[in-house]
Amino acid sequence: MPRKTTKKSQTTSPGTSGVDAKSKSVVKGKKTELTSARRSNLKQQLATDQGGCLTPESVNIEQTSSSGAAETKNELNTLPLENFKFERVLSENPTTKSIVLYGKFDESEDKFAVILAEKTVFTREAVTTLFTDGRTSFTHNFQNDIYGQYSSDTGIKLTVVYPATEKHVKKYSQQRSIMIQESGHVYATYVRPYAQTQALSLQWVDNILEGRAEADRVIYNDEGSETGFLLLPDLKWSQENVEDLYVLAIVRKKGILCLRELDANHLSLLENVLTHGRKAIADKYKVPANQIRAYIHYHPSYYHLHVHFTLVGYQAPGSMVGQSHLLEDVIENIKRVDSNYYANRTLTYQIREDSPILALVET
Repeated sequence: MPRKTTKKSQTTSPGTSGVDAKSKSVVKGKKTELTSARRSNLKQQLATDQGGCLTPESVNIEQTSSSGAAETKNELNTLPLENFKFERVLSENPTTKSIVLYGKFDESEDKFAVILAEKTVFTREAVTTLFTDGRTSFTHNFQNDIYGQYSSDTGIKLTVVYPATEKHVKKYSQQRSIMIQESGHVYATYVRPYAQTQALSLQWVDNILEGRAEADRVIYNDEGSETGFLLLPDLKWSQENVEDLYVLAIVRKKGILCLRELDANHLSLLENVLTHGRKAIADKYKVPANQIRAYIHYHPSYYHLHVHFTLVGYQAPGSMVGQSHLLEDVIENIKRVDSNYYANRTLTYQIREDSPILALVET
């Protein structure tokens, strides 16, 4: 049956010239060629359309076979995915939950394929039946106070907070964040009293430190009363892939609420956490120590000093500027600049618009 030739009208964005259709594009494995005029037009539109992105609305490229007949997408061959022979992983991105594979569809041919595999996001419709459709079963991994973790054989990990308080509801609700500045005086006068009395319960932290919960998940345990700490996987990490490694160090010494409390008296503690925490992670998970990032959040989600460890290639939640402070920098600022550096200086950070701290800082 002869192919139909379909002539498509050219659509352009306001203020841009049309893209000329005099290009030669051959599908089904044949080479695609663009004339110099076409290349010039495409480059011009890349700079002017949609902030540098070609879109179907701004550019409509006609595909024409060497015989002059157009090809539509529906006529392209469907590849036999079941015949794909995997050879190696080109890259992984735990942030976007994607992986790029390299291999062949036919081992007898000298043709290779690159496949980008991505996990789709949850939809509201799918989540409403997640626990009732009978297709997904969950295993209870552990429980610590009101926090429980579950996993399924389909790759879904759950953290269940029950019973959840109004503070938990606010913490996990979507909300816009803004940047603010907080002086040392404002912290000491208004914010510190709030952190001591109104923040989330620390019962689960006490359970870990006293060995009543999650004892089998501990990676490293230094029992020193002044410089000791426990190291264990963060709830956000499923431990299925080292690429999104996320480990938490919880110090044993109580009363250190956050970054603001640190001074020269805590240098031995901080250096111990940095040195032995990083080594323990490198030894257990077989990753180079120089790929492990250590940082402290300000403000933290709970007010008992803890340090986050992630891999430098992973864009972990809270690892961005405006929330995290590298542990090496914290040590250097206290040691070289001012022993009370964090108690005195004005800190700039991001905060949710519904945070009670915002009202305190703006008092």
